[in-house]
Amino acid sequence: MRYLLVIGIFYAHLGAFDTETAAKIYNTIFTALDKSGSVDVYTDDEEYKTVVFQAPNLRLSETSQEASIILQTKKGTRYHHDKIIFTTNYRILRQNSDIIGAFYWSKGRPQIIFIRPRLEKKKITLPDNFKKYIVDTL
Repeated sequence: MRYLLVIGIFYAHLGAFDTETAAKIYNTIFTALDKSGSVDVYTDDEEYKTVVFQAPNLRLSETSQEASIILQTKKGTRYHHDKIIFTTNYRILRQNSDIIGAFYWSKGRPQIIFIRPRLEKKKITLPDNFKKYIVDTL
């Protein structure tokens, strides 16, 4: 019985959300999208608020209107079309043409994707090291 408990704790730890790593990844992505230096990010997800708070070049915005980037985590939420919108969910990315990209997990692997026509519409040019994540269509 104790053996099963140890295995359960081990797998729970592996599946746990790694806030520090997520903060580094989102910091890299969002500073590439908004080259102003310190990026104002809005999310209504408590877990991702912690991620934004820990990222060195990101500031948590209290409202979506004040943000330069919106991190959407929930289906059905609509935000301002003039903002850069990024998501944590592939299905949300497919369903909302205002969202320029996503960082999500699929089959245990991290996935980053940007949609070229949506980037062009927002006049966003990403650094060369992001080119492999840009696709023309979903």
